[in-house]
Amino acid sequence: MQLGPKYALQLQRDAIEYGRRLAPQEIPGHLLRTLALVAHEQPMLQSELKRRMGDRVYEHVGELLELGMLERERSGRSFALSVTEAFDEYFGIIAATQAERRAFLEQALGAP
Repeated sequence: MQLGPKYALQLQRDAIEYGRRLAPQEIPGHLLRTLALVAHEQPMLQSELKRRMGDRVYEHVGELLELGMLERERSGRSFALSVTEAFDEYFGIIAATQAERRAFLEQALGAP
């Protein structure tokens, strides 16, 4: 799958460990943490994200916008952040609603 100027490879769950050995992680961990929080809480105000994660989120958001994983819309003095369809495709998420996406993420992360 093409994601901007790069490509993403989707693997079945039982092949993920092999894939990790073959290909480097394309999205760094610090960006994944930011992306996961937005995906779970969306729409999320950038000001709330900053409050919870610190000043570096501005850099993270910029990088995630460039990757096409986030979109933002002006909301008062802040921005409302949401994940894009590219996020769902990249992580193999099949969700028509935010509730379905949240349930998928919680199940994937092993949340009770």
